Amino acid sequence: MSGDPGGDLDTVSNVLVLAPRLDGAGADACASLLVDGGDALDRLVVVAVGQTPTEWHSRLTQHVTGTLPEIDYIDVKTLTRSTATSTETVDAPAPVATISSPADLVSLGTAINDRLSAAAEQGEHVGLCLHSITDMLQFVDRESVFKFLHAVSARVRNVDAVAYYDLDNDAPDEKLETMFAHLCDTVVSVEGGEMSVSAGYYTPASSESES
Repeated sequence: MSGDPGGDLDTVSNVLVLAPRLDGAGADACASLLVDGGDALDRLVVVAVGQTPTEWHSRLTQHVTGTLPEIDYIDVKTLTRSTATSTETVDAPAPVATISSPADLVSLGTAINDRLSAAAEQGEHVGLCLHSITDMLQFVDRESVFKFLHAVSARVRNVDAVAYYDLDNDAPDEKLETMFAHLCDTVVSVEGGEMSVSAGYYTPASSESES
């Protein structure tokens, strides 16, 4: 993927990635940003909803030019994905946690928080990817997903991590994009294989109290 905006992402914390679903453009963008988006990361935490940890590991390996950091996979099961990948025979990287459904936001939030907290205790700079918001919205209403990501994005800022949240823009929903952009300081848009960077709508003064 060309148009890598890594130099523009050195000081970001929460990034909304708007990309078409076709050919896995959003996943490719997130993988590229994780391994070459800005400051070097000591650990990656990948929340795999739309694709399996195996698919994600392959994608990250294709994008990295050196050695991959340590990776924790949180495998969020969906019936559609399980059916589509039931014949997969490649050995999958062991997930740090397996969540039975995207609707189990409590367990998912706990798994993410545990990984971020453990990394912070070790002094590691961690990069989180949630792929994807669109997949979660097939199981959870947008208000619940927003509240969930509000808590996740606050935790990301508190531990000085960086997070990328993928949202499909094949059929752009301006209201939905604006809604999630309010949680992010940066928006990366992917079009025609090119990435561009713009400001998100998050401002500390307008946010709710975070803990």
